[in-house]
Amino acid sequence: MKNFVITSTNEAKNKAALQAIFEVFGSGNVFHKVPAPSGVKPTPLSDEECIRGARNRVKFARNSQPNADYYIGAEGGLCHIDNKWFIGGWVAVENKEGIEHLGSSARVELPSFIVEVINTDVPLSKVVVPENFPPDLYARRDTLGTNGLITAGIYTRVNEFYDALKVALSCFNLK
Repeated sequence: MKNFVITSTNEAKNKAALQAIFEVFGSGNVFHKVPAPSGVKPTPLSDEECIRGARNRVKFARNSQPNADYYIGAEGGLCHIDNKWFIGGWVAVENKEGIEHLGSSARVELPSFIVEVINTDVPLSKVVVPENFPPDLYARRDTLGTNGLITAGIYTRVNEFYDALKVALSCFNLK
């Protein structure tokens, strides 16, 4: 049985964490949800900033819950590659010995109607407006995330953080 601290109360991130932890470590684990500040912009605009946000969350969790086996910090954001903007997520996982592994999600290209209104000080969630999506899809935006809205539910926020976390956790199984 492992003791995990998950640095979010976000439903999608927590669902992803439970799925990935079960797949990598099996059942019977203990989870603590600790809201942790990222210390970065509301919507990070680079992979480096996302990683810094995930690491900041882990550091906060380690200080508030020093006896866990693993600390998980997740941060979603944007990155600019080859003149295109993409959305994706990063996860930092640190074990009780201080060993860290990172994982990233797949990237989803942002459509032009979102790229045109990207603002460094405004969360992406405030930029993504209902006029651009079917009402039934937009009503599920908290779980779907922006990437889920863009892909019509095919690659959601849960998928994003599940992928990133599964990659990072699996690295702890290496000898």
